[in-house]
Parts: sequence; C-alpha cells; structure tokens
Amino acid sequence: MVVESRAATLNVNDLPGKSCSDSGSGSALRPFCSLQLAVSRVRPGDVVEVSGGAYGPAELDVTISGTALAPIIIRAVPRRSAVIVGPAGAGDAAGGGVVITASYVVFEGFEVRDAAGTGIRNWGHHVTIRDNHVHDNARRCAPAVKCGQGIASNGSSPLAGVVIERNLSVRNGTSSSPDHDFYISSPGAMIRNNVAVDSAGFGFQIYPDCDACLVYNNVAWGNARNAGFLIGGDGATKFSSGVVVANNISSGNAGAGFVIYHNGVEVVTMRNNIAYGNTAGALGMSSSPAPINTDFLQVDPRFKNPGGLDFHLQLSSPAIDRGYASLAPPDDIDGDTRIIGSQVDIGVDEAVLGPPAEVLDLRFLDRWTMAWTGSSMAAGYALYRGGLAARPWVYDHACLASGLGLPTFADTQSPPPGTGFYYLVAGVNAAGVGTLGTSSSGVGRPIPSGCQ
Repeated sequence: MVVESRAATLNVNDLPGKSCSDSGSGSALRPFCSLQLAVSRVRPGDVVEVSGGAYGPAELDVTISGTALAPIIIRAVPRRSAVIVGPAGAGDAAGGGVVITASYVVFEGFEVRDAAGTGIRNWGHHVTIRDNHVHDNARRCAPAVKCGQGIASNGSSPLAGVVIERNLSVRNGTSSSPDHDFYISSPGAMIRNNVAVDSAGFGFQIYPDCDACLVYNNVAWGNARNAGFLIGGDGATKFSSGVVVANNISSGNAGAGFVIYHNGVEVVTMRNNIAYGNTAGALGMSSSPAPINTDFLQVDPRFKNPGGLDFHLQLSSPAIDRGYASLAPPDDIDGDTRIIGSQVDIGVDEAVLGPPAEVLDLRFLDRWTMAWTGSSMAAGYALYRGGLAARPWVYDHACLASGLGLPTFADTQSPPPGTGFYYLVAGVNAAGVGTLGTSSSGVGRPIPSGCQ
C-alpha cells in the first residue's frame, strides 16, 4: 500500500482569545502558541501561518529544509502582523532574530526587531526572504565591536538560489564599518525591491564573492555613516564578478551613492541608477576598475515622504519610466504588478500615473509675469495663449511655452491695440498633458497638440 504524504498548514496565534495550545495539532481552531514549535514540526511543502502577537524574546531557528518542488513557507498573515522579538544581549553570539540554516525555505511578512545580533540571517540555499520589516537589531554593542546586520545571506560555502526582496531594513547595527542593513555575499542572489535606511554601516553591502548577483530596484536612503551601496571584494582572493546593479536609488547617504570596493579586475555593470544628495558624491571607487555605467542620473528622485519611510514616487519624479527594462522585477514593494507605463520605474515603487489635474490659481504678478499654483503630479508645465479679438468668442489658443520647470512665466509680447490675450496652463508628466479645465458652460477647454 502506498501512503501519500500531504502538505499541511500549521497555524500559530498567541493573541488572547485564540485558544492557542502547544499540545494540539496547530489547526486554525486550535493554533500553536509557540512559533518555534511549529517551525520545528514542518515537513517539505508545509506552510506555517502566523497571526498577530509578539514571539520571543528569543532566536527563531529554521532548521528543516523543503525541496525544490515542495518548499517550506513561513509567513505572517496579514503581512507584518506578527512580530519576532530577538533575544537580549549584544551581538550575534547572543542570538539573532531569525537564523535560517535550512534550504528551500520562504520566510515572509514579519516584523523582526530588537535582536542582540542580526535580524534575519540566512545560511541556506534556495531561500527567499520577502516582505519583512527588520529594524533596530544589533544595536547594543560597543561602537567599535561588530554586532550584526539587518538582513544577511553569506557564509563560507556558495549559496545558490537566494532571493532577497520587498524588505524594509531600518536602523540596524552599531559599528559604522561592519554592520549594515543588508549584507549579501551569496553567488547568484537576486536583491530587488528592498529599502535600507539609517544603517550603522552601508545600506547594502554586496561583498565578497557575490558572483553574478543582480541588485535592482532598491533604495538606500539616509544611511548616516556610510555609502548607500558598496559592491566588491576583499582585495585579496574574494571578488564579486558579473554583478549587475540597475534601477536603484541612493539618496541622502553620508558616503557616496555607490562604491566599487577592492574588486580586483572585476568590472561591475551599472545601468539606470539614480544618486542624489550623497555627502561623498555619486560614485566612488577603491582599488577597482571603473564600472560600465550607463544612464546614471544625478537628480532628486522625489520620494513622497522618505522621513516617514514612504518611498513611493511623486508623480513628478524623474525615476518614472526611466529604468532598465531588461532587468525589471515582476512587481514593486507593495506587490503591485510592474510595468505601468512605457518603461519600468527606477526604485522600489511602480507609480500609478495619470495626467496631472487642472492647474489652479493662474494670476499675474506684474505686467509681464504670471504664476500659478504648482502641482505635485506635474513634471513640468505647458502654457497656451489665445487672442480676445474674435467675435463671436472662440478658443484659438496655441502653445506659447513648453517644458517649464517652475510655475511661472514672463510673456513680454504686447497684444495688438484694442485687444488682449488669454492664457491657460496645463501640467505635464509621463502620462501626458493634463486638463485645461472647463468653461463656465461646463465644456472642456481644448488642448492643442505639440506643447509637451
């Protein structure tokens, strides 16, 4: 007789009123109280669903592997509703938040905080770490002592099939040199749609031996002690070859936006990245050849509210439709499908675009100079001028000026004697020209062509 093995869903919920029990089966009606217990009972293909509550303070150890056809999935439902609190103490020796030594594992949707050492550390292969908020880990060491990272995937053996995506890593580490929000040295790793903020060291350290790693559509912002991205090797025997760095934004960091570091003769390929407002400039190199660097923009990416950890793009952002299409994630940090528009956006957000709304408050400041209220949706403005001589009244405006970056314009041409001009202004973005509004009768004002 053949007995078929079926994948199971093990439920964990320690919230009051959920009747959790560590002596039960982990059903939806009688979930486990202990996350570690559920993780220790999984088999290939099983799913651990964790709801609400705070688990710890203790290190969560993931030691049982799935298979290529039946990975183990450990996820919080709803996303980031479950909090893993790491152990007390200082440094990795005292324990991390989550340590994965298994392979063929998906770990997703948790908040991981306050661990003595690294928030999430992976030692396995074919591991996906997705959609986690990892913050304030490895913060209790002396300033000169290595304490830990936000998210790390590295080790002495090559780790294939690692995916690090859609994670927010904030305020991790203590020492300014070895502690980072992301520390990845797994060959072939895909690092995409992640955000690194205010790390003790680099936002992203892609080093060493990160051969053929793909680093794309990430954001490093406000890392107050070092660069946003460091890519390279140790200058001796370990180098990162075949690395592609594309569609990333590095802004407001204390070091350079991007640093190529001690990488021997290995050349890094950079495409369609943005560096802006970094203390040490856009690009730095140390004991490395210059990267292949195309479409490198040094412009304000215009995040909505980075100080509030909102890295969505304003609709006027120059990052919209400017990415490298050959290396685009299937979605953005919210899980929304890419591509919207003509090209993938740079950064973690794929902006949902529409033409700008009607521009308001067009007025004259003096005889020649007019101004209007700027629109956050507009990347620029188009100004139209028409005559007031026609009887009966008709709209005859045509393009007077296009590509205006500021909400003001001076028209020094005088109308013919006894007549006058009228003016209309529209916002313009990647989706097209915005509306010119409607007349007093409710009819839409026409938009002439050729003024984008």
